[in-house]
Parts: sequence; C-alpha cells; structure tokens
Amino acid sequence: RLRDPAFRAGRGWPAPGHGGEQPCVALCGRSAGANAAIAYAATDPMVAALVCDGAYSDLPSLFGLPSWLASPFASLKRMAEDLPDLGCHSAPDPAAAQPALGATAPPWEVASRLWMPAMYINGDLDELVPAACARALRDRHAGESQFLLARGGTHETARPEHLLAQIAIFVHRAMPRVGAAAASLE
Repeated sequence: RLRDPAFRAGRGWPAPGHGGEQPCVALCGRSAGANAAIAYAATDPMVAALVCDGAYSDLPSLFGLPSWLASPFASLKRMAEDLPDLGCHSAPDPAAAQPALGATAPPWEVASRLWMPAMYINGDLDELVPAACARALRDRHAGESQFLLARGGTHETARPEHLLAQIAIFVHRAMPRVGAAAASLE
C-alpha cells in the first residue's frame, strides 16, 4: 500500500522515482508477530527498524522437532517429494516456485540477511520462548542489533515503562529524519 502512488500522493509523499525522500516504517511484533515482522522485513526495503519481542529463532529446535519442520512449506515440500510422479502435472516454473526468503527460512537465517537496525527483547522468565532465542537472533543479525532482557517478564506479561521508553528511543534513532522534522530536532 505504501508503494501505491494514490496512497502516497494523499499523504504528500513523492511517487517512487520522482525525487524526494522515501517513507519508511518500523516493524514491531510480539511472539508470532515478531517472527512475522522478521519474515516481512526480508521482503520490503522500506523497513527501517525492527523490534521483536519474544521471537523464536528456530521453531523445530524449540519444541525438539526434526529440522525439516522449520517452516510450514518445508514439511509440505518433503511430503510432495515423497509422492510418486504420476505425470499429471506440467513442469513447474523454477522462478515461480521460489518463495521469498522470509516465507521458508528459519528466523535466524532471515536475521542473518537483515541490515536494518533491530532490537530483540525477551522476558527472563519466559518459559515458552527462552531468552537464548532472542540472543541468537541478535547474534545472527547482519546489521546493528540490540538485546533487551525484561526482568521478571514472561511471554505474556506487559513490558515495564522503562523498557517501552528504550524501544521508543531506539525506533526514533533508527528512523531517517525528513525535511523540516529533521531541522526542528537540531
């Protein structure tokens, strides 16, 4: 939607390729939403910052499952490969068969290809997704990344005000300054 010229014009943004600054977004997600943010960030260059709270780094190992279950597509692909060729389908287009990186790769692999600044957060009492997952994502992230530990936090608890303030400062610093807004900050 952000690339739609009508949407952009209604907000005073220039159309792509017509000069001016490009708009950008910060993605924030918690739990499965954090993993969705990681996957989406790999597909859109307008993502300028990423905040992931409670993201898993490798779902199969988190639950002690075989590695081929790393994504929903991987298990379907494996089952399809095990079926006999019945000769009732046309040859697939190899380009069309390649899903986006974030759709099939485990989050740690996607993070290793992300260059926007990222903040990975986890509760120290999180029994569903241990803090080691956020640390692994931070360690694999290709660009600048930070790790915050929410003391006394579980997977479901609200984050304390001071942690939310740290997130706000992180996002503010990661976003590019545009026009008059940048001048007013100096």
